Amino acid sequence: MRNFEEMKQLIKQIEGSDYAVPAGIDLDGLIADMLSYVGHIDSDLREGVYSTFANWSDNGVLSTDQIRHVLYVAMDDRHLFLGIGESGTDSVFMRAFASLLVSVALYMHDKNPFLTKTEIETVKATVLRYVAQEKDYRGYVQGKGWAHAIAHAADALAHIACVDKAVDADGEYTVGRDGMLEILNATQMLAINSQLVYDAQEDERLAVVVIDVLDSQVLSQDDMLGWLTKLGADIERVVLPSDNFRRINQKHFMRSLYFLMVSDDSHEGPSKLLFDILTKEK
Repeated sequence: MRNFEEMKQLIKQIEGSDYAVPAGIDLDGLIADMLSYVGHIDSDLREGVYSTFANWSDNGVLSTDQIRHVLYVAMDDRHLFLGIGESGTDSVFMRAFASLLVSVALYMHDKNPFLTKTEIETVKATVLRYVAQEKDYRGYVQGKGWAHAIAHAADALAHIACVDKAVDADGEYTVGRDGMLEILNATQMLAINSQLVYDAQEDERLAVVVIDVLDSQVLSQDDMLGWLTKLGADIERVVLPSDNFRRINQKHFMRSLYFLMVSDDSHEGPSKLLFDILTKEK
């Protein structure tokens, strides 16, 4: 495996050449090395590895088999679950950026389905298991750059929700009603953490998940109303001052969700349902 200096220089070279694959490089071997550095504490290397994976996936450098390989490695115990449950440690960078690789794979599937229904179910279950255990809520870490685990987790949830806009590799629809409700509940859990107040637009990224769930047109009005009722009940259970962080996060999340609706001047399409529910007079 390439050492840190070799890897950083190579990634810098790739970025500087508009992401061209260097001549004479064993691509599979390079992918393996890049996966080892995807969560490095050096922010330039970490973000360079991610951007290279994203570019190569979107521009056809990586085959679907290679993207699938990256996806499954990203979800393993040395990546998405490395140090899971820790807070304030450097392991968050691996988890957070492994989560981004999951989003890259799902984005590519949305463009041209290659994952089966079973594989998508595995991705959904794995991401939901990860989200339930992530305890590091930091956004920007001084001296080490973006961790942003919650925002990246929100992106992964949003991409899973978007899968039902297309079919899988076998021509079937995938996540379904129960899966969408699981995604909404996971989003709510992330949005109302009580450990600190989000300060890096996590509330907006989480609100997007709700919109993508709604736009899938899988859930009924009763489903959405039931979820919003549960969210409202959770807000009413807050006890101040001990739950102050939780209360602030709740309010920020609901405001982001509301204004995401308001920003659509036409209020047309599936998102109109949520707008009507949120603006309905009591």
